[in-house]
Amino acid sequence: QLRNAVARAGEIKNAVCLGLGSIRYTSPWTYNEHYVQQCGVFIALCQMIEEKQKMELGSLPVIFQDPAFQIEDRFILEQSGGQTIVQSPEANNHINMHSFVYAPHFPANYLFDTILREGHEPELLYTNTFHGSLGPIGWLITDSYLKKVYWTQDTTINQQSVNMYNAARRFLEN
Repeated sequence: QLRNAVARAGEIKNAVCLGLGSIRYTSPWTYNEHYVQQCGVFIALCQMIEEKQKMELGSLPVIFQDPAFQIEDRFILEQSGGQTIVQSPEANNHINMHSFVYAPHFPANYLFDTILREGHEPELLYTNTFHGSLGPIGWLITDSYLKKVYWTQDTTINQQSVNMYNAARRFLEN
């Protein structure tokens, strides 16, 4: 499925990894195997993109951002070379219609203000919080609407819910 998604994608000029997490698990003596797996999937997808676009391996600009990064994470990513590590919210400046965004643990409630900003939707998005037919994203839109109704007793659909729905629909239709 991942190869098919890469094959269908248009031109990708950079890759942005958000919410990877930290390699430290519960103590300095153990590591988070999910971090290693997720990082490996991201790097493999970047290589697939480079192969598809006939780019030299390692030439796709790669940006990492996660507030959970510790010194160990920065060291590992910097030593593997070719990556840029930025502080939140700087990665938003690198996301556009020619981006591949990999966000395995990115909080869904921040998608609309970051990854799915109108006119900046990425060419390819991989996240565990987004599925066809709105899926769990529909819950975010519903939650936004229900909170508004609860606090104001006004049952009209608010603009924030409309904007969230439109952003999700726009991305799914592409």
